[in-house]
Amino acid sequence: MARKAALILWMPLAVFAILTLLPSCTSGAVWDNVYPDPEPIYVGLSQNLTFHANETKLYFRTESIQLNTSKCLEYHFRVKGKRTRLYVYTCRLSPGGRCVFHKYRETNGQMRCHYLSPWMRSHDEYAFFFHFERRPRSFRDEVKRQRYLRRVRRQKTFPVVGEVELHGLKPRREICRDDF
Repeated sequence: MARKAALILWMPLAVFAILTLLPSCTSGAVWDNVYPDPEPIYVGLSQNLTFHANETKLYFRTESIQLNTSKCLEYHFRVKGKRTRLYVYTCRLSPGGRCVFHKYRETNGQMRCHYLSPWMRSHDEYAFFFHFERRPRSFRDEVKRQRYLRRVRRQKTFPVVGEVELHGLKPRREICRDDF
């Protein structure tokens, strides 16, 4: 009986504590779906983008374009290395717009073709974002790390570990075709 009375006394206090902690738990989360970097490099629709082994993050963005579902942006890409990633976003810039996201890993040295397409039938404002990311290498002991750094410092140039070739806007029928 004493346990039940103690439980009844502590129950309102426990509910109050949970309710006061709840807003602080959700305030740390970010619920918007916008592109992660505020200052990307602006590029044209027919340009080549490269990412070298000494870079960790690189952001590219196209200008905003009025598009509908009849046209798409074709691009060819190559990603080298297990630690390199390519993230591609198609973002609708109108109020209430959102981003569609594609993530690519290593392509084993092959060029692959893909396209980005708007999803609204009527003309609307869109932008395309390309984000390269390379995870830093981790070492188990200091000797291997020092040896790696000595070797890297001697290099005059760094190899290209990611590249994207933008081929401009094309009709949907002609996307990723090599026979024309």
